[in-house]
Amino acid sequence: MAVFEEKTFRNLLASENWQNSIAGFSKLRGFTVKCISADGCVIGRSFEERRLCTLIRGSEKGLKRCRSQCGRKIAQSIREDKPVIFTCYAGLLCFCTPLKAEGRVVGAIFGGKVLRDAPVLSRYVRMADALGLDHDLMFKALAELRIDKVRELKQAMSYLRTIAEALITHFVRSRQYGRGMSRLFTLFHLGNDLNMVADSHELYGLIVNSLAILFDLPGCSLLLENDSGTRVQTHSCCGPAAWGLSAFSSGTDEGIVGQVYRTHDPVYSEERMQLDQSGFSEQIRSVHAYPLHAGSKMEGLICLFNATMKEDEVRMVRAFLNQVAVAVQNVELRKKVEHRIVEIRNLGLLTTEVGEVREIEKLLQLILNRSTELVRAEQASLMLLDDATEELRVRACRGLSHEVASKLRVPLGEGIAGKVLADGQPLLVKDIERDPRVLQKQKMRYRTKSFISLPLSLRGRNIGVLNMADKAAAGNFSEEDVKILNIFTTQALIALERTQLYERSKEMEHVLITDHLTGLLNRRYFFERTAEEITRAERHHHPLSLMMIDVDDFKWYNDHNGHLAGDDALRTAATLIRDTVRNIDFVARYGGEEFVVVLPQTSKKEAIIIGERLLKEVEKFYFPYEENQPLGKMTVSVGLATYPDDARNIKALIAAADKALYRAKATGKNRMVIFKQQAEDPDDPQYPG
Repeated sequence: MAVFEEKTFRNLLASENWQNSIAGFSKLRGFTVKCISADGCVIGRSFEERRLCTLIRGSEKGLKRCRSQCGRKIAQSIREDKPVIFTCYAGLLCFCTPLKAEGRVVGAIFGGKVLRDAPVLSRYVRMADALGLDHDLMFKALAELRIDKVRELKQAMSYLRTIAEALITHFVRSRQYGRGMSRLFTLFHLGNDLNMVADSHELYGLIVNSLAILFDLPGCSLLLENDSGTRVQTHSCCGPAAWGLSAFSSGTDEGIVGQVYRTHDPVYSEERMQLDQSGFSEQIRSVHAYPLHAGSKMEGLICLFNATMKEDEVRMVRAFLNQVAVAVQNVELRKKVEHRIVEIRNLGLLTTEVGEVREIEKLLQLILNRSTELVRAEQASLMLLDDATEELRVRACRGLSHEVASKLRVPLGEGIAGKVLADGQPLLVKDIERDPRVLQKQKMRYRTKSFISLPLSLRGRNIGVLNMADKAAAGNFSEEDVKILNIFTTQALIALERTQLYERSKEMEHVLITDHLTGLLNRRYFFERTAEEITRAERHHHPLSLMMIDVDDFKWYNDHNGHLAGDDALRTAATLIRDTVRNIDFVARYGGEEFVVVLPQTSKKEAIIIGERLLKEVEKFYFPYEENQPLGKMTVSVGLATYPDDARNIKALIAAADKALYRAKATGKNRMVIFKQQAEDPDDPQYPG
């Protein structure tokens, strides 16, 4: 190559177009990439350079070793005209591929710099010590490295060499290839820009239109597999309507399509018989068929019709489709990531939602409902272990009668759910009739054969099983479904445990503040509540009344009818009192056969009405054996006092009501006496005595 041509080559690879193209490729694939001249000098910038390399080259020893190892490999690759993949001094996997023009090596592309496996930290500690480098900086540099496969490096190396040499060839041959160069740059930029497309339908349409315009194609189509993977059909196309491209369909084992699927390599044919057997119309004289990949999986084909293409153009299309494969894979990955972000956001909302429920049964049903929404299941059940019987019981269900579900019992270790609980491992089944772990005939009430049975574990103990069946759209459940359910139920079970503790604490609180016989508030809690109500009445200047109530001749009833009958009578009296007073009033058992009622915001006049109603309700109610009582029936006596008229603190108020009660008992029972501070007539029944 002449001096002018070498200079031109340098200018070409240092050009803004080429450098931007390399930058886009480097960012997309995550590889370091730099261009090297034939004498080993770097042309332009180094893209995605590793901090580890910069750190090592910052020391004199490191710089010498890097130049010795990488420089020697690059020189060898250029000298022998052979691509090489090697491990550098820093332990990174690198590549170097020579570039040729008119049969002569004019430079190379060097890059890669990825890890083959997880780094051995002890090696880098020794390296840092040997080069006098800071350990923390070394570890930070290591953390930025990515792990990749040799196959990915080979693909990148081949792609870069193909594009670069095609560019060089076009430039060197003649200026008349300016259009080809423009097309090449456009194609390269487009390959990078495809990575920004978020929708697969938009991506496929862009691929077809771009190829048709850049290569002046008479016709072009993109064929995609159906759901079963047995046929391909047109997804996007351009060309004359008479060619019937939009309606084309072929089996993946038929004709030219089948040949591409078998070999995973491009196929060119202009044989009329083969074109007819492949199902193409008579107007189509030739086909270039290229495989379309998404990662390692073949998704379909790109077909170019009636196109006269040179060898370098074919290579350009193949290289472009390699980039397309990465873009297609990125679209799918982006969809999964976005779906996972939505799932995680929803999980956060769901976790907050279940954390606010304080009733066990409502919480269990909520956990089940949200679980079915996460995996789109139409039938489900949540079963918890009964420790006493060692059986699973359905506590929440969907798509199953609650009446039927409530009767269902599954012993530990038996049936699918019982075995899942005993093993503690999730069970994902695609086909219940073929999976060797279950091998059961599908039940009529299920539409699909796929299900999930997930053990529920709390603090290392299996407490139940979550079952999901009938995925929407007749689909199969996946490992992703199992993972998302695991994440959600782990948080939900913490909420369940908290709710159980809350209910137990409420039960304990109920035990501590209630009387075990009557279920009324006990004496201790009565004093606490009454003190609070008096403070509130004082603050808001409201009256408060208090009634002391005693069951008349209760000792007689107890002695003649037995203690069990006496207990029943006390429970009945407590119920009558509670049902007669208002919701804002509270009733307590004061002791023995004595009860007390506190009536907030109630004047003496209003309290008298309530007290008289209470006397009548007790008197008309029939108590067993009451006809043998001294009064011929079971009755109560009531003493009434009011704050602040009769007293200004709790002790004085109780004492006043108690005096009034004493007077009621002394003047004939079955009556109510109202406390008065002063009385002129000692015989007045309202006088406390």
